[in-house]
Amino acid sequence: MRMKAIVASAALLAAATLGVYAQGTVIANNNSSSYILNTDGTRAATTLPIWIGLFYNTDTTALPNPVTGDDWLLSSPPVGVYFLGAGLFQMGTRTIPGTIGTQKVLFQVRAWDKAFENTAAGYTAAVNSGNPNARIGYQTVGNNANGTMLLSLGEGSLAAPPITGTAANQGGFTGFQLQFAGIIPEPSVLALGILGGLGTLVLIRRRR
Repeated sequence: MRMKAIVASAALLAAATLGVYAQGTVIANNNSSSYILNTDGTRAATTLPIWIGLFYNTDTTALPNPVTGDDWLLSSPPVGVYFLGAGLFQMGTRTIPGTIGTQKVLFQVRAWDKAFENTAAGYTAAVNSGNPNARIGYQTVGNNANGTMLLSLGEGSLAAPPITGTAANQGGFTGFQLQFAGIIPEPSVLALGILGGLGTLVLIRRRR
């Protein structure tokens, strides 16, 4: 009986270990061809107080809504510094819970002010804060619509390999320009503003 218990325990441990290492992984970094930029277009400093997070969705048809926040999940933990110099982030190898190797998953890199929590809810709070001093940003260029990356996950090692220089780009993650939360208009508001401006021009021409 004792031997059977030991064998059963060993089998359970092996299964659990296999379950951890069989989960899908992705390496998330950018490179010197696509920096994270400040609101004025200069490269973001390594000391800038922002979180850089890798958001993901296993529904490959999902559309992100990074302007107002959404229900996309955040790989843990976000990084708060740039490892390779100004404007460059290195998240290393991230394990995506509930996935397996070769599975396709949608990703989007986002940034938000450290005055808010380093959670998905913290990002949503930042973008909805209306704070003119709170920096936020998100990836707008990818291999998929809406600035997302549709990637097939890898398998195996949970350890991040050493990555340097331009080889930092794994999977095509790109940088983006930061903005202030208080001055980012909703797409619908922006459209209404454009229509309103056109209407005003028409009225002015008619009066002339």
